[in-house]
Amino acid sequence: MVLVFLALTVGAISVLWSLQNSINALKESVVEIREELLPMTDLQILLLRAAMPPNDYLIHGDTGERELFTQISQMVDTMFEHLLTPLLFTREEERLAIATVYEQWQRSRNLGEELLNLPYPPEDMHAAAQKMRRFDLSIGQAVNTLEQTHDVVHQEMLENLAQARSGQNRVFWIITLITVLGLLFAIFASRLLTGDLLDLENLSRGTSRLGKGDLAHRVSVNRQDELGRLAEAFNDMAAQLEANKTSLELLATHDSLTGLYNRHEFQRRIDEELKRFQRYGKRLSLILFDLDHFKKVNDNFGHHRGDQVLVSFAGIVKRIIRGSDIFARWGGEEFVLITPETTLQDATLLAERIRQTVADYEFVDVGKVTVSIGVSSARADDIVEKLFKRADDALYQAKQGGRNRVEQEAAIASPTEVMQDQSD
Repeated sequence: MVLVFLALTVGAISVLWSLQNSINALKESVVEIREELLPMTDLQILLLRAAMPPNDYLIHGDTGERELFTQISQMVDTMFEHLLTPLLFTREEERLAIATVYEQWQRSRNLGEELLNLPYPPEDMHAAAQKMRRFDLSIGQAVNTLEQTHDVVHQEMLENLAQARSGQNRVFWIITLITVLGLLFAIFASRLLTGDLLDLENLSRGTSRLGKGDLAHRVSVNRQDELGRLAEAFNDMAAQLEANKTSLELLATHDSLTGLYNRHEFQRRIDEELKRFQRYGKRLSLILFDLDHFKKVNDNFGHHRGDQVLVSFAGIVKRIIRGSDIFARWGGEEFVLITPETTLQDATLLAERIRQTVADYEFVDVGKVTVSIGVSSARADDIVEKLFKRADDALYQAKQGGRNRVEQEAAIASPTEVMQDQSD
């Protein structure tokens, strides 16, 4: 009888050991994917930053934009050297996508250098504007290709999570089987020896609930014998599974620095809100934020202080907005806010309140930082891209108008925009 019980105990320990290995493998997979995602996110930010000097040069004629573009280009090339390392990406499609982005960047950099070498003001403004549009389009293609690759890696993380959950479920069933066999034997022995069945039933119910996915459940068995140690091991395992599940779910939906929704989760939620708006006809507005001259904050005070500014800005906005509003970090120093059941004018007033609060705020060791804001409101035939485009155009006007200001979408689209919409 002792040998049978020993065999069951060894089996249970073996399964627990296998489960621990599965958890460790999942952790390693998540770390590996984060090592792929973070450089791609940084590269997206650098590419968007690289788009600004040629634009600013054609507007203001500041020759210092040439040196800034050269510095950013060197940083982009360094990032590509890291991403093109053969051992970083294991999938062929990911390596090919990064190589495609690099080719698109090469074309973008050449166009940018041509723009920055034009005399100011350009002799042929129409030709310069055409070349500027090609440059912006090329940068946009590189960012979009990188975003698609980012989605592939993110999907890989979700697949790994699904596989890990599937493996954990199989292990749960094995644990349940071993535990039931052990409990049947223990019940028999317990009736013969002590008649103490309560703790065994408690552990049996806990195993069943864990097998059904209730990772928050814990068993209470106050014993110093083998059964007590088994209950302790059960609780430790359940706690670790629950912590890992929570961590993975947060990683998949939230920005690691600010704790706000990340870009992917925000895209899912704005799709839902726009469908709800079109179904019920309620108001919906979108607000885009871009911290002004944020590069100077990083250059003058370091990236650590820059990160603190981003966290503080997120806290300011969260204290002002409603619980029903959806706030996310879009990337770098850009943030985005959905305000359901809010008109364009009300959203503009909210944006102005946020702008003024930020302008009055003293950021630790940095001082004053301002924000430019663009506001748009959903229309009956809108898709997400159109709603974003109008907010982004308004944000661009805020930047062009001197920054530290709020601009709302144009009330009536220009003839050029109408023709473009029809061609789309």
